[in-house]
Amino acid sequence: MEEEKNIAAVSEETAIISPLTTETPENPPDTEQIPGVESEQTEPKTAGNDMPDNAPAEQPVSTFHYIVKTGMFLLGLFAAILYAICAIDGTSELLETGLGKIALGEIYGGADNISVITSTPNRESALSPEKALDLSSTPANEHENETEKTEDNSGQSSRIGIITADISAKAENGLDIINETPYTPSLFPDSERVIPSLAELYAVYGEDAPVVLILHTHTTESYAENGASYTTDEQYRSRNPKKNILSVGQALTDTLTARGINTIFCRDLFDAEDFTMAYYNAALKIREYLAEYPSISYIFDLHRDSIPYSDGKQTIRPTTVINGKECAQAMFVVGTDHGGSGHTGWTDNFNLACRIQSSVFAEYDSLMRPINLRSASFNEQYTRG
Repeated sequence: MEEEKNIAAVSEETAIISPLTTETPENPPDTEQIPGVESEQTEPKTAGNDMPDNAPAEQPVSTFHYIVKTGMFLLGLFAAILYAICAIDGTSELLETGLGKIALGEIYGGADNISVITSTPNRESALSPEKALDLSSTPANEHENETEKTEDNSGQSSRIGIITADISAKAENGLDIINETPYTPSLFPDSERVIPSLAELYAVYGEDAPVVLILHTHTTESYAENGASYTTDEQYRSRNPKKNILSVGQALTDTLTARGINTIFCRDLFDAEDFTMAYYNAALKIREYLAEYPSISYIFDLHRDSIPYSDGKQTIRPTTVINGKECAQAMFVVGTDHGGSGHTGWTDNFNLACRIQSSVFAEYDSLMRPINLRSASFNEQYTRG
């Protein structure tokens, strides 16, 4: 679940470039005038405008001709740079991907502006091998709003108080929503599956095929000690798998596997070296797994949340008690295309979140927090689950 540095903070987040061809007639008619460019045709000589015999001959150079030549030169230079980048990066799909996509992804960093899937509530298409996901587009990278530090400017670790609170969803079926987009999706979506059942997936891909991928974009997110009344800046991050979010991913993997749901658990530390590249790094790995295992239909990116209290000196610890045990409350973060991404199939992810939310609420009515609908895509464009 994506961490919240401000409980209502909004996460921030194609063009087709067509070749320009301009044809200039060798002998344009005298009456033709280029808009915005003064005519440079020479007038017939008269006694009043005769040039001295020793004056250099004046060449009627066309400004428009100069502009066209300069434009064509720049286009050629752009194409050369583009091909050079593709060659260096080992990108071989220039023609099949298209100039526009390559330019966006390689030149302008518009990676998240390229659609990967669209909303397709057709069960057969989800199973058909020929309907495999398009993995040729450049992976996404969300802009980070992360402000967590490992230490303050003085080098001394800061103490941050911990406040325990119940912030669970309270609406019917638990379908509350924190909507940070202009969209108004139905909270009671059509119950029709957009992903085949487990039995159907196994029938197509084999009973050993993985159907779930679990990963952590912010792998080093860690926790305070049990029962602690405060935490410190340095406890926000850890590479120790016993102290960070990896322990949660392992627990979920073990639980699903025990129930016959074939699950892959990715333990890569996507944020360890460069936090701002975490989503990009995770996207590369997601694409690798989907290319190798097209049976993967659900991807869960688990996070440890961090909610600052209004005074800025304390953090909220959202928990509830179930069957006498204290449990961390969970929240679905659902990305959309509102931030400019090509995630046009986001309603499939949202509908799935609503269905799971309702099912969990029916069993444990205080476990789930409101669904958070966000502008960025968070790499959710790669599967409908």
